[in-house]
Amino acid sequence: SWPTYVRYFGLHPWAMLAALLIALAMYLPSLWAIRFLDRYDPEPPPLFWGSVAFVILFAPITSRVMHSIIDSGLLPYWVVVGPLEELTKLLPLVVVVALGLRSGLSMRDGIVYGALGGLGFAIVEFAANFATSGFPGSGWADLRTAIPGRWALGTESHVIWGATAGVGVGYLLNRRGKGWSVPIGLAIVALVMATHGINDLYGKYIGPLAIVLLIEPAQAVGIDLADLQNESPLGAVLLVYSAVVNTVVMNLLVWPVLAWGILHSRKPEIRR
Repeated sequence: SWPTYVRYFGLHPWAMLAALLIALAMYLPSLWAIRFLDRYDPEPPPLFWGSVAFVILFAPITSRVMHSIIDSGLLPYWVVVGPLEELTKLLPLVVVVALGLRSGLSMRDGIVYGALGGLGFAIVEFAANFATSGFPGSGWADLRTAIPGRWALGTESHVIWGATAGVGVGYLLNRRGKGWSVPIGLAIVALVMATHGINDLYGKYIGPLAIVLLIEPAQAVGIDLADLQNESPLGAVLLVYSAVVNTVVMNLLVWPVLAWGILHSRKPEIRR
């Protein structure tokens, strides 16, 4: 019943601050990739970093709205989570467009701002889960499983979804709504929202299934995975493996769209 901002940032502020910094360090490879994609026409630093901070600060509002809808029984979680969280990641791009902070946005700009929004959401979600659940229950020891369980070799699905939704919005903006740009752009965003919802419904089974498939090969070399503790070094490796498999498999329809967007905007686009 605590107000969302108090629950996120006030109940265990030092744990929340530490987890925010840890999450930023975890996703530094994603940040490097975003900076690389932004190399042709770099976004101003206040807009670049402000996009990440904006989503971190706006996420508690999204959480409150989402759980209000779920608690009322109007819609199940997996139906609500995709639209609300993906729209939250796109808010920095919407603000930039609405206030005219950048003229003639390209599709690459859409990818960058979407990815930054996704990065902000990945950071705050990791931190909030730790500060409101993991830390009160297990203390700092919770990080032993929380970090490998949410670290897909430096990225996270929120970053991928945000970047892909940015493909759709960036394409629409760059084409100024001409031709098929509106239905194509909206279809891409809808695909991301649907993927997010399906991931939250079924994604929890993908990682464990991937580990189960390793049991027999591991036994052949004398390793019993069933006896492994998540806190052990090999257990942590399995958690990372699980996170990677989940990220790859649950985004099978998203990867081609993101690749198309990146390749289609690999050269500086004409700002229209």
